[in-house]
Parts: sequence; structure tokens; C-alpha cells
Amino acid sequence: MVEKKKPPKRRPKYAVDDRRQFLTMMSPKIIKAIKLAALDRNEPAWVIMEEAVEEWLERHKAKRSV
Repeated sequence: MVEKKKPPKRRPKYAVDDRRQFLTMMSPKIIKAIKLAALDRNEPAWVIMEEAVEEWLERHKAKRSV
């Protein structure tokens, strides 16, 4: 019997650097606003979200280091 090899894990379609996907829940109103802002800025929504989280962490000086 021949063992089947597992296919290599595919990277997300828009993978950049060593970033990984992170799932969270938000209200539809906020999601829509983020998507519209991304269109206005001509960049992916994750860039806006990453920027917002970095700013939030800086303001709140998270106790755990990244």
C-alpha cells in the first residue's frame, strides 16, 4: 500500500511576511465601515485593523510583550 503524502499547507491568498490569520467578531456596522475605509485608502482591511490594534496597544500599554 502506498501512503499518500499530505499536501503542503497553503498560505492564505494575501499572506504577507509572517502574519497569521486571526478571527474575531464585530458588529456588521463596524465591519462595513472598515471595508469602506479600506476601499477609500486603497488597501486591504487587515492593514487598517492592524494599525488600529497597534495604536490601541500603545495607548493601553499592554502588560504582555509581543
